[in-house]
Amino acid sequence: AVQTLHGFDMRSAAEKQAANNEAPKEGECFSLRISDDAGVGAGAKATTRKRKLKANGIFLWPLPENWAEKDVELLASPYGTVQRTKVEGMANGQKGVLIDFLTPSAASTAQTSLNGLSLMGATIRCVMQEEPAAAKP
Repeated sequence: AVQTLHGFDMRSAAEKQAANNEAPKEGECFSLRISDDAGVGAGAKATTRKRKLKANGIFLWPLPENWAEKDVELLASPYGTVQRTKVEGMANGQKGVLIDFLTPSAASTAQTSLNGLSLMGATIRCVMQEEPAAAKP
């Protein structure tokens, strides 16, 4: 699934046609990042952890190059109280940001409103954050 999705052209048919069906730019492709499970030492066998959506968190990318967390807070605050932001570098050289809101409804509204937004020449992608699911007793 990772190989299938990584690099997938996220543009609509109209966007592809407007670009004369040229290859998509980095910001127009789906990008995946895989990280190791935290706490797994060298030589230890990693266990697959189930993931769930984080109800009050979104991940937004690509950010304009010169943006900082204050800029992100200004963009996100109309949707609700922002509890935390964390800007992260991505493998493709772009920047993304994790945004935690006070309420799940604020995160959901922000995700719907910000996904596909054109910002400083780039189309913003916004998805709900994922987190490890709680272990069953």
